[in-house]
Amino acid sequence: GFFPESLTNRHQVLFINHVDMRGKTSADAMRAVEDTGDREVELVVSEKEEKGPEMVKSFRLRKKKSSKSSLSYELIAASNQKKVGYIRLKEFDGRSGGDMADALKHLSSSDLLLLDLRGNPGGLLQEAIEISGYLLENVEGEPSKKVAWVQTRAGDLETILVPNGKTIDAETPLIVVVDRRTASASEVLTGSLQDYCRAYVIGSNKRSFGKGLIQGAFPLSDGSGLMLTIAKYFTPDFHDIQSQGIRPDETANLMSLRASLASGGLIPDSDALKDNMAECRASKTTAKMQQGPRRGGGY
Repeated sequence: GFFPESLTNRHQVLFINHVDMRGKTSADAMRAVEDTGDREVELVVSEKEEKGPEMVKSFRLRKKKSSKSSLSYELIAASNQKKVGYIRLKEFDGRSGGDMADALKHLSSSDLLLLDLRGNPGGLLQEAIEISGYLLENVEGEPSKKVAWVQTRAGDLETILVPNGKTIDAETPLIVVVDRRTASASEVLTGSLQDYCRAYVIGSNKRSFGKGLIQGAFPLSDGSGLMLTIAKYFTPDFHDIQSQGIRPDETANLMSLRASLASGGLIPDSDALKDNMAECRASKTTAKMQQGPRRGGGY
């Protein structure tokens, strides 16, 4: 991992590059490290000994740049003369948004795009939000679309919005492929694309994993910590990700996905799919998406 092996449960991370991390989660800490890019990271920690005063230590660490991307893509020439832009995303890391932007630009000649999220356990939610902004139509100056709703234990609602003006491709027919191990940020992204009729979802199972809880770390007096659920995610149509997962529009055997793509099998006709998504958008009203989950009561 990134953090020094000398750090133990007696240590508490206080600051990462002068950003106060007290009371923050481990995910917040990793996000702060990711935000530094390739720069040197300054880490300030406190150490509590069994006897004696609390000590504060400072580390200067340099991140190692990984040359291996979690995203890969290729243009597959199918036997039906259609070109399929295949994108495989294994997890959401600090490079995923930028890598996806590059992939979409290189695959701009595709008749159909396929985003493979099988086995993707999630990762950095901000990268999933950024990618949704590339694929959903968002016009500068118009109200932003929602990526997800967040409901706290008290029942309060917040929205996660798609960044405006970042659209790269909101037109090419899109299929998202999921399985039982597709989880967390992957489900947030898939749910937003499905609810806005931007993507047709194909799954090898009847639902994805179902990881929609947001947890917070709370330090205890003995130096340990307690993880508590503080909120959970809903899709724009307010489907509960934790209890329902993402339910695909179609289930299929995905064992030989790439071979099926090349042979022209599995995938619906791109023109028919485009018409299908247009009908889906026409039949939907935005009123439901504006209401959000049931208010009050929490969970």
